[in-house]
Amino acid sequence: MWRVGNVLRSSSSTRVTRWAAPLAISGLVAWGSLACGPAVGDEGAGETVGAARAAPPVVWLITLDTTRADALGCYGGDPDVTPHLDALAAGGTLFERAWTTAPITLPAHTSMLSGLVPARHGVRDNGLFRVADEVRLLPEALAEQGWRTGAFVSAFVLDARYGLDQGFEVYGMPSVRLLGQPSIGNQRGADEVVDEALHWLDGLGPAGAGPDEPVFLWTHFFDPHANHAPPEPWASRFADPYLGEVAFVDDQIGRLRAALSERGLEGRLLTLVVADHGEAFGEHGEPTHGAFLYEGVMRVPLLLHGPGVAAGVRDARPAQVTDVAPTVLHWAGLPADLLPDSPAPSLLAHDFDADRALRLESLLPFHTHGWRPQHGLVWRGFKYLAGTPDTLYDLAADPAEVHDLAAALPDRVAALRRRLAEAPERVASRDAARLQRPSEEEALRLAALGYLAGDETGLVSARSASSAPPPGSPAWAALADPHDRVGGLVARDAARFAAWKGRRLMGFDGLLAGPPQQPTDEEQARRFDAGRQLLHGARERLVELDAASPGDPELSQLLGLALATLGEDAAAAERFALELALRPGSAEARFNFAVMLDRLGRGDEAELQMREALRLEPRALAATRWMAG
Repeated sequence: MWRVGNVLRSSSSTRVTRWAAPLAISGLVAWGSLACGPAVGDEGAGETVGAARAAPPVVWLITLDTTRADALGCYGGDPDVTPHLDALAAGGTLFERAWTTAPITLPAHTSMLSGLVPARHGVRDNGLFRVADEVRLLPEALAEQGWRTGAFVSAFVLDARYGLDQGFEVYGMPSVRLLGQPSIGNQRGADEVVDEALHWLDGLGPAGAGPDEPVFLWTHFFDPHANHAPPEPWASRFADPYLGEVAFVDDQIGRLRAALSERGLEGRLLTLVVADHGEAFGEHGEPTHGAFLYEGVMRVPLLLHGPGVAAGVRDARPAQVTDVAPTVLHWAGLPADLLPDSPAPSLLAHDFDADRALRLESLLPFHTHGWRPQHGLVWRGFKYLAGTPDTLYDLAADPAEVHDLAAALPDRVAALRRRLAEAPERVASRDAARLQRPSEEEALRLAALGYLAGDETGLVSARSASSAPPPGSPAWAALADPHDRVGGLVARDAARFAAWKGRRLMGFDGLLAGPPQQPTDEEQARRFDAGRQLLHGARERLVELDAASPGDPELSQLLGLALATLGEDAAAAERFALELALRPGSAEARFNFAVMLDRLGRGDEAELQMREALRLEPRALAATRWMAG
């Protein structure tokens, strides 16, 4: 699905003129002999990287969702997983110490495209915020200079409604989810993203040739996010399904890179690879990401490759995802003040401040669960995490963050606490980047991706519309410490995954498919029995969780799906009715309830609910087919 952006397009000659104008002002030449200047670290690199090019430049930004640095071979992982990314690293520059700003997709990507930390751009969580018009994004700056700009994202969490489409003439997104199939439509695979990107690129120039204008291409790959189910042959090649999904993404990156090379773009292409955050696999008790600020989720891969980028370099300077946008401007020979609010440096500059402090945060614990927001700093090799008490880690000596040095180094802790309290000035006003309460349908779709789950009281509550208290304040200290509550998240995620896997093993393809058919051969029977056992276990855990958190709509949905798969239609209908009472604006809840009513022989009531589901979500294909049938 493409969304056509609001970039003003005119004739080709006008676009080229807009591109050339700022170069003339800054004393640079738009096109000339290929001379991209000294490599990173050389004297004068900051002034000459984008000085002259034989053809208009092309920038390819690759963002890897939920990808740990150590999942890549070039960062010490299995080299069989990421041969294409490793090749980019070998021919370019790898930043050994790079961090995200937040372990949450939308805030981190906003930091990449704006050059601002979340405290400045105002986007602090998924689904609840949108990028304000005052926040200037890299594609807006490039579009004004005559660049063609295309984005192809793979998850609902980056839907255009959240504002990252600003400046893109084309913003490709996943289609609307098929109701009754919660794992479909919220995301799409890397192969579909690459297909769509290539289709767009092919429309920018003569057949078989590359574009004759400067291009900014962004591809976002969500595959490594839970739940992990890589396609074949990656599922069979890798025992760890997470690494299988990383390998699948790597393969698709290789496919797109080969296609760009075939179009003659290699000599004018900057490829920038970065992850929005990593993933915890039980480290510090965290099942996935978002609750804490430890290295497994905050440390990210960051690679540069292209003309003017030093080859085979491992750069040890501290880098952050905020540096993406300034680096693109620098490489393209465009003035940094096209993003006037961003203080972030270009990674290609030889003199950027290696002593800077990097701000880290996660407000997801507050907005989703009502727990204490997480804040921290990385500075001079140490990580400071605000808490009660504060903690301090020497990342070089203790990368696993198990030895707290706060008591031994109180002066350093005090200095970092003071530095953290110096909140940066916000670019977007609170009204402009206001907290967005998601619609019931949006909340459900985000919950299907692991976000906006119910809290202990059962609902995304009024706290979702209030501001998180600053670190160190009495209101902040009074909130529950996520370290004391993370066990509940582990149990919920385990039950969700077991139910999901059980449905897959039983061949349950959404509610409209009806109860799974009985197996027809011995292998099918084994899978069917294994899936049933998983579902029974998941149901028991979900019932326990529901008793501890009565009125939780997500638990009602998960229980309803489990019961429907097990053929307990009346009990499933009761759970979906409760979900609907808690989420009256949810098309998914009405669809689920309608299907169960139909199975119970209550066709007239089912039709009323299905009509309302279609009113709420007109593009719901499954509901349309049900009504037509």
